[in-house]
Amino acid sequence: MWEILTERLEFVGSSQPDGSHLRLISATQLYGMSDLLIAIADFAIAIAIVYFVRKYPKLEFPKAIVAFAVVVLLGGGEHLLEIVSRWSPTHWLWGLERGTTVLVSWYSAITLFRLLPYLVDLQTPEQLEVANQALAGEVTERQNAEAELRRANEELDDRVRQRTIQLEWANADLEREILRRQGVESALRESEGRLKTQQAGLLALVKIQKRYEGNFGEMLREITQLATQILDVERASIWFFEDDRRILQCANAYERTTEKHTQGMQLHGDSYPNYFQALETEGAIVANNSYSDPRTTEFCQTYLTPFSIASMLDAPIHLQGQTIGVICLEHTHTPRTWSLEEQNFATSLAYTCALAVESRDRLQAEIALRQNEQHLR
Repeated sequence: MWEILTERLEFVGSSQPDGSHLRLISATQLYGMSDLLIAIADFAIAIAIVYFVRKYPKLEFPKAIVAFAVVVLLGGGEHLLEIVSRWSPTHWLWGLERGTTVLVSWYSAITLFRLLPYLVDLQTPEQLEVANQALAGEVTERQNAEAELRRANEELDDRVRQRTIQLEWANADLEREILRRQGVESALRESEGRLKTQQAGLLALVKIQKRYEGNFGEMLREITQLATQILDVERASIWFFEDDRRILQCANAYERTTEKHTQGMQLHGDSYPNYFQALETEGAIVANNSYSDPRTTEFCQTYLTPFSIASMLDAPIHLQGQTIGVICLEHTHTPRTWSLEEQNFATSLAYTCALAVESRDRLQAEIALRQNEQHLR
């Protein structure tokens, strides 16, 4: 065969003007050029396969693809050895190359047969398209489910938020109710304490009446002093009308801070008409703010401001259906809201004053009667 390949192929061309023919090309050169081109093509294919595998490292079966690339590369090497062997035979290199090709080829064949079940199961592009469409449908369903779940979560969050707000409102209402009840309980305790104190004060008034039954002035002193202690006020005073009922005369006034008793001050009805009319027509005068109350505002310049009186509680003294005077309880510096218990106690003080006046008048009448009897005797 080698002898056939070494025969020269003669190509006879057309006669040239000078009568010469084309040069003859040997078969060895022709086969050598073919082997070189095939080798280059094999190397290019192997390099392309290796580059592809390296570019996409996540390909399935990368080792098998590389093995095929090595087979193609060895094929290209075999063509190169064909070229070299025409001029310088190297049988050992040829045998090494053939042996390597055999090993790699068998490895590739075995790998191919092992991978054949997987390759058979690979889907066609049409099947992949159908699978992609199904997968896209599943993705859409999943997205719809996720959207529905998000909406459900948002609704749940809204309900939880609304419920939380309702609970906060309920807690706030409960706290306000607790505070209100605590305030009521505190007010009840304070009221109970005031009632106990006032009951003790009423007992003290009874004792005062019995102790000073014959001493009108001393009884008034004890009443004003007790009133400042029981009601916790700075000033207490007792006033009586003169005969014309146009003048109020102070029978006794007590200041708690200085512990001083005074008397003799007069209030004229012409200067304080609203106050005098209120004494005649109303019950107790409860002036929580004496500066703004229309019944007491007339005293601002002459009485309230000089003594810093902020609140007044005045109870008229009645005797035999007629107002004969008034007991004044005065809180200084800051306005004060008078409770019902305090108003009732002020009425009790006025009633005690009325009893003191009645006792004084009776005593005076008895003295006058005895004097008349003595005169008649």
